[in-house]
Amino acid sequence: MTEATERRSLDHVVLPRRLPGLALLERYFPSPADNLLDAELTAFASPGDTVLDPWAGTGWTARRAIANGMRAIAADPSPFAQLAAQAFLLAPEAAALDSAFNQLATSRRVDVPLRQHIEELYATHCAACRRPVVGEQFIWPRDGDAPGRKVYRCASCDISVGGPEERAAPVDEHDLAKLGIDADAAIPTELPAPDPADAEDDLPPAPVGLTGVPVGYDPVQPLGEEGGPPPPAAIPADPPSGTAAMGPGLPHFQSTVRPEPSIAGAATDVREGPHVQVLRDRFPVLDGRTELVDELVALYTPRNLYAIQTIAAKIDSELRDPALSAIFRLALAACLLPGSRLNGYPGRVASLRISGGQVRQPASRHQREVNVWRLFESSFHDVRLAIAALGRERRPARFATDVD
Repeated sequence: MTEATERRSLDHVVLPRRLPGLALLERYFPSPADNLLDAELTAFASPGDTVLDPWAGTGWTARRAIANGMRAIAADPSPFAQLAAQAFLLAPEAAALDSAFNQLATSRRVDVPLRQHIEELYATHCAACRRPVVGEQFIWPRDGDAPGRKVYRCASCDISVGGPEERAAPVDEHDLAKLGIDADAAIPTELPAPDPADAEDDLPPAPVGLTGVPVGYDPVQPLGEEGGPPPPAAIPADPPSGTAAMGPGLPHFQSTVRPEPSIAGAATDVREGPHVQVLRDRFPVLDGRTELVDELVALYTPRNLYAIQTIAAKIDSELRDPALSAIFRLALAACLLPGSRLNGYPGRVASLRISGGQVRQPASRHQREVNVWRLFESSFHDVRLAIAALGRERRPARFATDVD
C-alpha cells in the first residue's frame, strides 16, 4: 500500500440512520442523524464534558449529549426552534401524552367537550341517506364566499351507495346556513372538472406530516436500535350521549348545532369576532403596518379561524406543564398550513411565501377547508410518533427561563 493510499484510507464509515421526524421541523431545521451525532460526540468528548452548540436548532446536539452523559449548553435565536427543543427534550412518557390529549379533548367548551364542539362546526348531512355526518373537507373556489362541495364518510349508508368510503357531494342549504349564507346568493354547487394545471403550483410544497418513515416501520423497534418505546395506545373516546347513543357511526350532535338550522342572511363582517382580534394580537406588527397580518388571517375561512383559536386557547388554559404545552403547540403549528387556503384542490398544500410585504396566493382555483379537529388529532399523532422514535433516554434538562 502506497503512502498516498494510506492518507486516503478511512478508519470507519458512519452511515446516517434516519428516524421518523416532523416534516415541518426538517424543512426549517434539518437535523443530523442521531448515530452521526453519537459518533462525533464519542470522538471528541467524554461523559462529564460540556458541549457548546450556539446554533442548536431543535436541540438535537443537546439531546444526544445528555443521552451520552455529557452536559450541554445550547442556544438558538428562533422561538419556534426553542419550542420544538422543549417538546423533544422535556417530553413525558407516551401514557402522559395520551392522558393530556384526552384532557384537552374532553375539556368543556359551550357545555360540551372541546372535540364535540369543534366537530359540530363541520356537521352536515349525508347526501344519500340524510343522516348526520361530520364533514372532513369543504371545497371552496378561490376568492369565493361559500363552499361548493363537501367530502365526508357515512357509516350508515349501504355499500351500494358508497358505504363508509370517502365521497363528495354538493353542499346544501343547511351547510350554507351554518355559515350564515343565503343559499340563493351562494355560488353554484357544481364545480368545474379539475384542471390538471391546478395540481402544479408555482409555490413549493409545504412540509406536512412525517419524514423518514420507511415501509413497515415499527416504532417498537427503531431502525438499527434495540428496544424503543411501546406502541401508541388508543386514545379513549367520549362516552356516547344524545344521538351518538342511538347507534354506531353517528356523530355527537347535541347542544351547539340544531338539526335543522334556520337560514340567515349573508354575514357582513364574519371576521370581526373576538377570536379574530386575539389571533391578530399574536402577530408582531412592524412600523404600524397591519396589512400583512390581515392577509395572513385572510388565509383561513371563518370556521377554521375560530377552530384554531379555540384549540390554542384551550392549550393555554388546560396544560400547565411547559413540556406538554410545547408538544401541543407544535402539533397545532403543524396544522396551520394544511388548515389554510394554501391547501389546494386538486393538488397539494403550498408553502407560505411573502414577497414585498404581501402574501403570495397559490395558483390553485379551489381550496380545501379541512376539519381542524381531525387535522389537529393527526398532527398530534405525528408529533407523538416523532417523540417515541427518539427512544427512552430521559435526563434532566433546564431552559433559560428556568435558570435564576
